[in-house]
Amino acid sequence: MGKLINIKINNTVKPLYDIEVQDNHNFLANNILVKNSEQYLSRDSLCVLASINCERFSINPDEYNKELEKIGSSIIRFLDNINECELQHKTYATPFQKLAIEKLRRCGAGITSIAGWLFRGDFLYGKENGNNAISKFVEKYNYELYKASIELGKEKGSFGLFNREKYEKSPFIQKMIKLGLSFTYMRTCNCSSCAPA
Repeated sequence: MGKLINIKINNTVKPLYDIEVQDNHNFLANNILVKNSEQYLSRDSLCVLASINCERFSINPDEYNKELEKIGSSIIRFLDNINECELQHKTYATPFQKLAIEKLRRCGAGITSIAGWLFRGDFLYGKENGNNAISKFVEKYNYELYKASIELGKEKGSFGLFNREKYEKSPFIQKMIKLGLSFTYMRTCNCSSCAPA
């Protein structure tokens, strides 16, 4: 077992290049929206998170569209099953968390290693070709996630507080509608979220 020999305290303060913008907590930097990746959750709420390793996906849109179609359905079903296990096995921490699972069934499927994916495609991070490639990839990923939640909602029922009229007022959901989704059911109140991974 090791033994502590010496402690040296470094009192040098180095500036951190971070920023906080009041009210909306985001800003544009080199045409990239920079924001806090955490979504707001109430004190007793919870969100089940997972991430796909983007570097493992094809850089060819035809190929990654097929890959995302398969993974979108799988990951939403998996995350919803985690919510169901919390309820079945009573592993939630508080009665309020149980209520949040029943009424919202939050889950967040995100991405990691996007830089590796860009590198494989010879795209430059922060440049137009890289931004466009990421945008198309993430749009397809979100489409497949929300499509899977709609199908799962039809199969098992929508989340407890689902109200189609209110839900479709969301600007993000309106984008999904323009891509062809119809929100007659919805198993989870949300599907995508980038965890701080």
